[in-house]
Amino acid sequence: MSLYKQWNPDPDTRIGIWKVEETEEALLAKLQLSAEERRFIFSIRHAGRRQQWLASRVCLRELLQTDDYIELATDEFGKPFLRALPLHISLSHIEGYAAVIVHHHHAVGIDLDRVEARVGLLAHKFLREEEMEQLHPAQSLRSMTLAWCAKEALYKWHGRRRLDFRAHLRLGLERDMVLRESGVLTGQVEKETLRVSLPVHYCFLQDLCLAWVAGPHPGTEGSIIP
Repeated sequence: MSLYKQWNPDPDTRIGIWKVEETEEALLAKLQLSAEERRFIFSIRHAGRRQQWLASRVCLRELLQTDDYIELATDEFGKPFLRALPLHISLSHIEGYAAVIVHHHHAVGIDLDRVEARVGLLAHKFLREEEMEQLHPAQSLRSMTLAWCAKEALYKWHGRRRLDFRAHLRLGLERDMVLRESGVLTGQVEKETLRVSLPVHYCFLQDLCLAWVAGPHPGTEGSIIP
């Protein structure tokens, strides 16, 4: 399977979604992996998780349009980065799909999820009261999934962990935005001295919701994010 969807929202950003239809062996054949990476992938006991991990790396390779070895590392907070390339990336994967965003200048975060009931069971843990009030009454599950993906994207953009989804992440939701197939909402990261407002882009693709964030990151400009 090739990329399910690939596009450039702007000249500096490229996004790809991979639909996983290959076997684990077929995905492995598309990659160059170090001995350490191979040890890691085979340490993942769940076959589906291994397949998702591999699919996200194949998707990244397709976006970078290279057959060369890609040295993908993680920092002390678990945020992935490209050791030898001056690009910012973020990855997301669920059963059957993987999503990747690449940006030339700014930190990024991306999240992909299905519109399904389990998100509703967690809503009280990640939505503020005022955000709950802005859920579309006839599309509450779709609204909650959008909110979840948006906050996950913000969390990955921040990249320093220790963020509470209710206390530190705020969304400017509007009830009717989930009736559109794509759009932009405002997301805010508020923790101690950090106050950042960012546009969160989103789109719905059948039963999938995708959200992504790109913007200047205080932690890369000489200051330390709390």
